[in-house]
Amino acid sequence: MLEIERMATYLKTLEMVVAQEDKRISEMYARDIEKAQTEEERMVVEDYYGDLWWESVAGFQQYWLASFVVSWYAFVEQRLLDICAHLELTITLKPLDNPKLGKGIRLARRFLKESAGYEIPKDYWDELVFIGRLRNIIVHSGLKVKGSYLPPEEGSPKGVQVQVQGNTFYYPIEENLHRYLVKHGLFQQVGVIAEITPTFEYCEHLISFAKGMFSRLFTDLGIS
Repeated sequence: MLEIERMATYLKTLEMVVAQEDKRISEMYARDIEKAQTEEERMVVEDYYGDLWWESVAGFQQYWLASFVVSWYAFVEQRLLDICAHLELTITLKPLDNPKLGKGIRLARRFLKESAGYEIPKDYWDELVFIGRLRNIIVHSGLKVKGSYLPPEEGSPKGVQVQVQGNTFYYPIEENLHRYLVKHGLFQQVGVIAEITPTFEYCEHLISFAKGMFSRLFTDLGIS
């Protein structure tokens, strides 16, 4: 699909911009640290370029890759619904039915299943759900996940327990989702606060995932 190729091109362009900025700051740092005469001057240079690198490279990258994940998910949701519209799928309701149709990917899945008799392959569907949960964290909570040294109170959601360097932390994230984030290198502990850290590798995985899924759906549903 043309839209997916455009997203891939955008991702490559962003990667190039980040690499160029990283190189520029590294060269400036190397020049200025060489000029430093005292330990105090070295500390000033290191602090300055540490902050600059975070603002211009790491922070910039984190923000835009998180935005990419959100945009990618919105694109996939809309294209799944477009497929349903293209196939002119409908659901018949009885007078006493009170269905919860859902929305987004779940709505598209229901139309495909009940009207076309087609089930989105499980491996694709399961990952779509995980990506949707990741998207929700980014949109509603940002890139930081506040943990606790104390286990959740009885009756509260269980969350996940993580041990880091002999310390135990509790995060309000489902265990399966936590495994997915760790698998893709997206969950980093920084003390009791964890960070969601989208990477270029993960975003490239999303591009490949979308290509594979839509190729499969188009073939299965006879869409040219």
